[in-house]
Amino acid sequence: LSPLVFALCGIPLALLVGRGSRAAAAVLAFGVGVVYFVLWQAGNSLVSGGSVPAVAAMSGGDAVLAVAGVFLLRAAVRR
Repeated sequence: LSPLVFALCGIPLALLVGRGSRAAAAVLAFGVGVVYFVLWQAGNSLVSGGSVPAVAAMSGGDAVLAVAGVFLLRAAVRR
């Protein structure tokens, strides 16, 4: 599901940033990737510790970015 979640976040970010600011778009894309990686690592450590089932922990990053993507899409549509 990760590629779909990144598309759900990336398309509205591209619409909100506009054409003139490639550096801002690159920083935002890098930020989304870092947030996803941190969430993925947190889920991985929860699974290693045995405190959370694997499916729930590893899908947590996807769920957080999907929610953020929906809010970004609503903001892009309103704009």
